[in-house]
Amino acid sequence: MPKQTFKVLVLGPPNVGKTSLVQRYTQGVFKENYNPTVGFDVSTEELVFPEGEIQLAIMDLGGQESFNDLR
Repeated sequence: MPKQTFKVLVLGPPNVGKTSLVQRYTQGVFKENYNPTVGFDVSTEELVFPEGEIQLAIMDLGGQESFNDLR
């Protein structure tokens, strides 16, 4: 079976932990200090199952009001 790719959007208000959640899942780290996301960041994660592989494209969008149009 070919690798399937899924896009995951992480949305929400500013300063609720969206970036921390993505970093913890994709990198296994938790940083107490971080810079707010400007625009968006994309991380990838590959999952392997007996039935095939899945690639997640995780898009972390900034929560500030100035990014409402982007969302």
